[in-house]
Amino acid sequence: MIQELVTYTQKVLAPFREHGLRPKDGLHIVVGFDELGAVTVQPPELYRRTDASVSEFLLNCARREQRAWMINPWKTYDGPEKEIHSVSTYCLAFKKGTWIGGEAYLKKIEENKKPLDQRIGRYFDRAITLLEPDEERERQVALQFKHFCQNGLGELLASLPEYEKLKETDYICLYLGEPQVSLPDYEQVNNRYLRDKLFNTEQENTTPDAEDRVYGTSNFFNGYGDKKPFLLHQTAPFGTNAARNPAASGISSRISDADARWLNDFRLLADRNQRILPNPLPVFVDADELNREVVAIFNEDPALLPGYREIMERLVSGGHDLNNYYLLFYQQREVKDFDYVSRFDIRLRDEQQDTNSWRVQDLFGINQTLKCETVFDLQTQVLKVVFSNALVQEQKSGAWAYKYFDDIDPKYCSATTFRLVMQYRKAWYDFVYKSRRQAITPAAWRDILLSGLRDDVAATDKYAGYRAKQKLNIYLSLNHLFDSNNVNFTGHFMPTYLPELRDSLGRLLADDAADQHLATDEDYAFAAGQLIYYLLYQSKTEDKTNELLEPFLQKTNDALFKDALAQTIRRYKHAISFGNRRFRKLAEEVLGYEARKTPKELLAFILCGYFSPSGLFAKKTEKPEDAAAESQASETNETEA
Repeated sequence: MIQELVTYTQKVLAPFREHGLRPKDGLHIVVGFDELGAVTVQPPELYRRTDASVSEFLLNCARREQRAWMINPWKTYDGPEKEIHSVSTYCLAFKKGTWIGGEAYLKKIEENKKPLDQRIGRYFDRAITLLEPDEERERQVALQFKHFCQNGLGELLASLPEYEKLKETDYICLYLGEPQVSLPDYEQVNNRYLRDKLFNTEQENTTPDAEDRVYGTSNFFNGYGDKKPFLLHQTAPFGTNAARNPAASGISSRISDADARWLNDFRLLADRNQRILPNPLPVFVDADELNREVVAIFNEDPALLPGYREIMERLVSGGHDLNNYYLLFYQQREVKDFDYVSRFDIRLRDEQQDTNSWRVQDLFGINQTLKCETVFDLQTQVLKVVFSNALVQEQKSGAWAYKYFDDIDPKYCSATTFRLVMQYRKAWYDFVYKSRRQAITPAAWRDILLSGLRDDVAATDKYAGYRAKQKLNIYLSLNHLFDSNNVNFTGHFMPTYLPELRDSLGRLLADDAADQHLATDEDYAFAAGQLIYYLLYQSKTEDKTNELLEPFLQKTNDALFKDALAQTIRRYKHAISFGNRRFRKLAEEVLGYEARKTPKELLAFILCGYFSPSGLFAKKTEKPEDAAAESQASETNETEA
C-alpha cells in the first residue's frame, strides 16, 4: 500500500497541494517587527469553516499553518501537556480554552500545574533546536518572536474585539510574517521537523546515506509497540540474530524520509475539510492520466462533489477500461479498506434470463418492479430494501448515504437488521465496489433475506406486510444470480415455479378434485402457508398483523408444526362455516401429509403460501350453505393481513 500511495501522491496529487486549503477555525494574527524592534500587527481575521469564501490574508495564514502544524499530539514541543499544536519557531497556535481565563487554563491552576502562558518559553526553546548552528539571523528572529509571545501576547489579545467572539475550542494562531520570515523559511523549518517526526520513533532511524536519505519505521497508520511486549514479534526471523542484519534488528521494514513525506502529504489532503478526493478512491496502476481525470472530475464543481458512482460511470462512458487498480476507503482519519481490484464490472447481466439487467418481478401484487442495470442500481434499489434502510439510506436532500464502514446505532434498527448489516456489509462492499460476485454466497443470501422476512413478520406496524412482500419479490427474483443451482429453493427457479404452486393449489381445491392430493413437500409447505393465513384471518382483532405467523415459523420439526396448526384450527373453528368444503379439503391435506423436509427447510415456501392471494377466498360456485361465508370472504382486502 505504501509504495502505491507514494507514487500516486507524487504523480497525481502534487498539483492539488493547496486545493481546498483552509485555516483552522479561529483567530489568525500575523505580526512583524520594524527596524526599531517594535511589533507590527496586520489586521487579524476570524475564520469559520461555514464561511462562504476565504480572504487572501486567511489563505496565506493557511499556507503558514500547513508548514507549522504538528503531525499528531504525541509529536509536539509542548509535552506532556500537548496544548500548543504548532511546531515551528515562527508560529504559536493553541485553543482559546487553554489561554488565560479559559476552562482548561483554570483547571491547570486548580491542579497546581503550569498553565500555557508559563510554558511558552519551553516551547520555543525546543522549537529553536530545528535551526542550524550557523543560522544566527533566524535564531535572533525566533528569540524576538518568543519574547513577544511571552510578554506581549496577552495585551494584544485583550485589545482585539474578535477575541471575544471565540469559542473555547477555537484556535488562536499567531504567525511571524514578512519581512522577518517568508514562506520558504516556514518550509525549511517544517522539513527538519518532519524528517524525524514522520517516523514512529527516532530510535530506529538509520544514519543518512550517500544521498542524504534517512530510513525509519513508517508512521502512516502504523504503531510502534516497543514498550508493549504482546505486540512484539517473538518468533519472526528479523531481529532474532543481530549478526543477520544489525541495521534491521527487530524491524521488518523501513521507509525513506522522502516516502514518509509523500505519505504525510497524502494524509493532509485526505483529511482536508473541503474534500478533494473521492471516497472510496481508485488508484489505477501505471495510469497517471486516468488518476488525474478521477481527481479532476471530483473537483469540477466544489458545490456538487460527485460520488464514486458518478465518477465510475463517467469513466465508463468515456471508454475507459476499469481494470488494475487499488481501492482505498479513507474515513475519519483511518484507512478502513485498501485492496486490489483486477477488474471492475459495472454492468449487471442475467445470463439465465438473457437480459442486460437484474430484474425484480412483482410476484406478490404490490405494484413494484425493479430493474438494476448496474451494481449501483442494485445498491440503491435492492440493498436499501434488504437491509431496511440501515445500510443504504436515501436522505431528504436526495443524496445517498452508505454505511459500509460507519458506526451504526442499534437503537435505530431492529436487532436482526443490526446483526445482518454488521455481518454482511463488508461482503456487499466487495460485491459492489470490487466486482467480487462470489462475496455473497447462497447461504449468505438466504440468511439475509429470510432473517429480514422473519423480522418483518414479527413487526406490528402497518407497513410490515408490504416490506415482507418487497423482500419476497427480491428473494425469489434474484436468488438464481447468487445461487446458480437454486439450492435455497430445492432446485426450483421461483419466478416460474411460484405460479405452478398456485395453480397446483387451485386444482387441489377445485370442485372435481376428490382425487387431487399434495404431491411434494413444496406443495405441502405452500398449502400450509395458505392455511395459516386463512386461520389467522379469522381473528377478531381490529388491527391484524402478521406477528401471529411467527410461532409457526419457530417450529423445528413437522410434528410440532402440525400440532400448532391443529391448535389454531380448534381456536378459530367457531368462525369457520361447517360447510366450507375448500377449508376442510386444505386442512385434511396439510395435516395428513408426511413431509420429508423440516419446516425450517421449507420456510421460504411457507412464506410464499402465506403472502400469496388466498385460494380459499377464490370466487366460485359453492353449495348453498357455503354461499354466505364465501360472499363475505370474497370482499376481503387481503393486504390487511
